[in-house]
Amino acid sequence: MIKTYIYNILKGFLPKNSANRMALKSLRDAGFEMPEIRKALFVLNGITMKSLANGVSLSSLSNTVKGTRVNAHCQEILAAALDLEVIEIFPDAGPN
Repeated sequence: MIKTYIYNILKGFLPKNSANRMALKSLRDAGFEMPEIRKALFVLNGITMKSLANGVSLSSLSNTVKGTRVNAHCQEILAAALDLEVIEIFPDAGPN
C-alpha cells in the first residue's frame, strides 16, 4: 500500500518510464522475481492485459508476463505499454 502511494507521487513528477524504471529497480533489489515485478508494474500503471490484447490472444500476453511462454511480439507490446525496453522487463530476451 505504501509502495503504491510513493509510486503514485513519483509518477506525478517523473516521466512514466523513469517511475517504471525506479519501481523495477526497487522491486528487483527487494528480491522479487521478474514475473512478479512485471505483474506489479502493470497493476501500478493501471494497465490490464485485456486492454493490450489487440491482435494477440489474452492468454499469450498473460503467459508472457508470467514467463511461461516466450513470444517476442507479446514482449514488445508489454514493454511498449510500460514505456520500457524489452530487455529491461524480459532480461532473458535475446536479440531478435
